[in-house]
Parts: sequence; C-alpha cells; structure tokens
Amino acid sequence: MIYNPFTQQDNEKLTDLTPREIAVLVPLLVCILWIGIYPKPMLRRMEPTARALIEQLKPGTVQLPPGAGGGGGQQ
Repeated sequence: MIYNPFTQQDNEKLTDLTPREIAVLVPLLVCILWIGIYPKPMLRRMEPTARALIEQLKPGTVQLPPGAGGGGGQQ
C-alpha cells in the first residue's frame, strides 16, 4: 500500500489525517519534543523512586522472608 500505485480511484480521495486526529497528535508531539529537549522536570520527579529502588537492589541488602532463602534442596 505504501509503495504500490493506487489501483482504485476511490482511494485517491482519502486524506492522510483528519482534523480530529491532528488535534490528538499535536499535543502528543509537543510533549515528546519537550521531554526530549528538557527532560529535567520528569527526571527530577523520578529520582527519589529510582534511588529507593537502587538501595533495595544493592547486593547484600535484600531482606528475604523466613523460609524463602535459596538454601538448595529439601530438608
């Protein structure tokens, strides 16, 4: 469809995007560009959560509940 010629005359009248679709896409594109150009506000909000996750995942600091350890085989 993209690279082939039109085979039906009805398809030549189709528009690429309707005004309604453009109205939805424009704000999304603006947000994508804004985050790409100036990501600091978003990263600043994510930083505390990311730091907490990193602290939880550091080797030796994970607290396993009793009986959930990888002790090997059955007793």
